[in-house]
Amino acid sequence: MLSKRWSVDYAMSFNQVRVRINTFYTTRGLSLAIRLLPETIPDLS
Repeated sequence: MLSKRWSVDYAMSFNQVRVRINTFYTTRGLSLAIRLLPETIPDLS
């Protein structure tokens, strides 16, 4: 799927930690961005 869309997003949890992962191609090659997600979603205010 990565070879067709050039980017893939997914999320996973392990040991009560949630992460969002983005795998994508750049001009320099394959890249990976990993972001930690907060336990609770903040209010808009």
